[in-house]
Amino acid sequence: MTPQPAPKQVITRAQWVAADAALREALSRFASQARFEEEFLRAFLIYWSAEDEEDLPIDLEHVDPDSEEFLLTFEWFVYDYRESESGKRIIDLFAEAEGPRLPALQRQLLEAWRQQCIDLYEVHRIEDGRRYHVLRVMTGQEYAVDDEPSAGSLAPGDLLAVRLLPVGERWYPSTLFRSFSPADLPRLTATLRLSYEDFQQEHPGASWEEFLRENGFLFNDYTLERRALAEAWHERGTEPPAPADEEREPSARDRRRWETALRQAYEQWLERPSPALDMQTPLEAASDPQLRPRLKDILQQMEEIEASFAWAGEPALDWKAFIREKGLL
Repeated sequence: MTPQPAPKQVITRAQWVAADAALREALSRFASQARFEEEFLRAFLIYWSAEDEEDLPIDLEHVDPDSEEFLLTFEWFVYDYRESESGKRIIDLFAEAEGPRLPALQRQLLEAWRQQCIDLYEVHRIEDGRRYHVLRVMTGQEYAVDDEPSAGSLAPGDLLAVRLLPVGERWYPSTLFRSFSPADLPRLTATLRLSYEDFQQEHPGASWEEFLRENGFLFNDYTLERRALAEAWHERGTEPPAPADEEREPSARDRRRWETALRQAYEQWLERPSPALDMQTPLEAASDPQLRPRLKDILQQMEEIEASFAWAGEPALDWKAFIREKGLL
């Protein structure tokens, strides 16, 4: 029997997958050149807010290239970090040096990937354990993400700080990513909004994407602060920790600004349908016997988040007063 030719869309899909794999490999080889060793160290220090190598979470002399710390930093280094001398991103240097020699599909992918940024996404549903559907929280676009390795570990309502890369008509994460609980949504969105406002003060008219391409490390900063405060809160003694840097203590004006932004974010959350609550709003879930236990868990996590920030002297929402005011106690 003569073999039947594969459907055109299957061939096209296979070509996209091959182009994706080849381009990722070429980008990795380019960024791993000896010429970028000092730049990569500098990127590590920036990404982890470290003064020197001793403050880094891993030993760069014996680094595991498959570790979370390495992969997250290398991804940011390739796509967002600006080389000291040229001020250009590594992916843009790659495009200049290697782009003209790439096959057509890889050139098409490269141009699209150069525009992508890390952003905050909310998981809405999981499809067949291979794909998940997400909402880009701050701008509202929806995406179906092909990512079988991660799909099985995610749940509706989970938050992802990830860079999505288009490959033909599909979307894939650029690498592993940070994930957060549904309870982190109000504080994360407030953090992003205030940081964007500050960025626009220095760069009038800057787009959301321009802001994120210059500040993608904010998600790592948030992760580190949340983790440190959560650990300190659960192990707390009678006295809160001393500020790490008194010069960075928020002024009265900044504190009011943060507290206002946090309150607005939590108020918006109360009226926003949540995938973690079967697309009911928290206010609706409060009167649903089946959803109320889930809501209670989220509220408890939120209370701990705000309590840990307040205990450390950071701007925070007066959680008990807020919940009492909204009738959720």
